[in-house]
Amino acid sequence: MGLMFLVVGLLGFLSAERIQAEDQVQLGVYYESLCPDSNDFFHLHLAPTYEKLTSYLSVELIPYGNAYYRGQHDNYSFNCQHGPEECYGNMVQTCYIELVNNTESQIKFVNCAFDVRYQRKVMEKCIEDLDLRRQVKKCVTSPMGMNLEYQMAKKTDALNPSHTFIPWITVNGKGSNEINNRATENLMSVVCDELGDPKPEECRKNKWNIWKTFRNNYL
Repeated sequence: MGLMFLVVGLLGFLSAERIQAEDQVQLGVYYESLCPDSNDFFHLHLAPTYEKLTSYLSVELIPYGNAYYRGQHDNYSFNCQHGPEECYGNMVQTCYIELVNNTESQIKFVNCAFDVRYQRKVMEKCIEDLDLRRQVKKCVTSPMGMNLEYQMAKKTDALNPSHTFIPWITVNGKGSNEINNRATENLMSVVCDELGDPKPEECRKNKWNIWKTFRNNYL
């Protein structure tokens, strides 16, 4: 009897895990470390949405944006829209993302980095764990960092259609100007629209809040 309950419980757990995986919305976030619009998106949309819908989201962060590169394996150089400081910041975040496989921690780190004026102070200000700080610094100052940033460049260059704005958001592998405009205006609504019924409680609250805002402003 005990074995039967164990098997039933295990099957229920696996079923719940499967349903959760199927319900997840895949977000790709292409951004730059010194981009004001990227800063706004992370603080105003991505962080709050992820906090409310953690179980329903799978997020990949790609810090590269409108940069371009030269060189080959172990010897790449990068030119960034907002200058060398941004290239350094992009690589710091790329290394952190590689070393810390936790989306919540990654988003918190990027938000912290946006709040630091000088990117070369980000590791000191935003990484408390000294061992992790050393690992990130070693990555940034070695071919590992260049090669990882090159992977971010490849992912960005492979976008189809190509990005026309930064940040650029893909939803379940799809990107367009329309999707990006919606995502950067109200990411919660975009995610909720992708989820099947019944919607999470946070989606129902979001829909009601949108209606209240519309009613108060236009009716």
